[in-house]
Amino acid sequence: MVLMMPPPLPNKDKEHLKVIMICHYVSAGLALPGIAFLVLHYSVMKHFLLNAKLWEKAKEPLPFDPALIPLSSRNTSPGFMPSWVCS
Repeated sequence: MVLMMPPPLPNKDKEHLKVIMICHYVSAGLALPGIAFLVLHYSVMKHFLLNAKLWEKAKEPLPFDPALIPLSSRNTSPGFMPSWVCS
């Protein structure tokens, strides 16, 4: 059995592949700063919300109970998530 090469692509198909390739790289380039923003936002908000020294001088009490914010999937209070989710 002899394997035959497929016929060469017409120019129009090559242009379409180039456009798809460019769109792929543009979307990946936009996704990278978007993910970096989400990681930065999460870390900054976690720092501000869980740092007790920042809340000591507050005139009003905390609007939430810091014990209810999970630090990881295994460190949650029973009232915040069911136990079967954490195990």
